[in-house]
Amino acid sequence: MTGKGNPMNRILAVTVAAAGLVAGSAAAQEIVRVPERASTSDAREKQAHAKLDTMNVSLDFEDAPLKDVLKYLRQVSGLNIVLDPEVAQEANEQRVTLQVTDVSLRSAFSLVLEFVNLGMRWKNGVFLVAKGEKLKGEMILRLYDVRDLSMKIQDFPGPRIELKSSSDAAGDSGVIFADQESASPPPTTDEIVETIKTMTGGGAWEGGASVTVIGGLLLVKQTPEVHAEILKLIALLRATR
Repeated sequence: MTGKGNPMNRILAVTVAAAGLVAGSAAAQEIVRVPERASTSDAREKQAHAKLDTMNVSLDFEDAPLKDVLKYLRQVSGLNIVLDPEVAQEANEQRVTLQVTDVSLRSAFSLVLEFVNLGMRWKNGVFLVAKGEKLKGEMILRLYDVRDLSMKIQDFPGPRIELKSSSDAAGDSGVIFADQESASPPPTTDEIVETIKTMTGGGAWEGGASVTVIGGLLLVKQTPEVHAEILKLIALLRATR
């Protein structure tokens, strides 16, 4: 089944159009340099993320040890920055050369960490700088109500009216009344689940992650980062329904 009547085609068209929001998650999941937003309701985390966006800094480092660069950023920002033990052992050998003026603190951290292929995430009240495999958040359970996405919206279309000219083959002019084409059926819950797994997580649906369908509700076990992607995708599906 193809075309307008296939709900899966419609979902995939929507998600492909939103590639800028979620389709790039595969690369993002490898290493998230600096998370875009707070992953919890912790007030301290929200304040720290607000500072990343509102405070600007200038950097002028030439072949400087990573440890010194992060120490400077810690001092000027007042943020608690902690190095993972494995990173701390290598921080003197890893070098950074970077000159930027008046950039956001978030951009500064992103640029520095990209030099050394590291990232950071909020953990236990501090920003932890670590390698990619240690940056994934702990998996948590969240419930998503997607019953509205798989529910057919009742519509009562009026008849389609066509004018028939006297030049038609039948020779009769007048008005033709015809039924409107029925709307395409909504996607099934299974199709929504498949779309979520395809368009979010970047391959992070193994190793304990799961989606359980409970009467039109989705019980999802994933990291906070992937949950944020799922929220974006579901919002997009609702907006384009």
